[in-house]
Amino acid sequence: MAHNPILLDTNAVLRFLLKDIEEQALAAKAKIASGACMIPVEVIPEIVYVLSGPYGLPRTIITDKIEELCALSADLVEKRHIVSYAVQLFAANTKLDIVDCLLAGYHKRTDNAVFTFDQDLQKQLEKQEAEKQQ
Repeated sequence: MAHNPILLDTNAVLRFLLKDIEEQALAAKAKIASGACMIPVEVIPEIVYVLSGPYGLPRTIITDKIEELCALSADLVEKRHIVSYAVQLFAANTKLDIVDCLLAGYHKRTDNAVFTFDQDLQKQLEKQEAEKQQ
């Protein structure tokens, strides 16, 4: 990947995933294939919100689509190991939104502590801590 990758925005990634506007989907595919771009972790929640809201896709399908991106290249999705964990958790846990899942992913993959008042997120973090002790 180039030293300073081209950052893909939500719309570019959605066109690639949905292939709903052919010309834009092909342009996004070519850009991704070039290896000179990256999807910032901040774009992932917006992708999830658009796919679940206006497009009405279930969590499992959204997870599959984001995992597709993660599998394309080790460098395409920023913090791929955190994003992959987060979307798997998102598909499995209907109480957490994608941002909470990303925070849980940071906690799981980087051992960052998370301070929260969100009870569902706190339960997930406690579950992760219990798994570490096993």
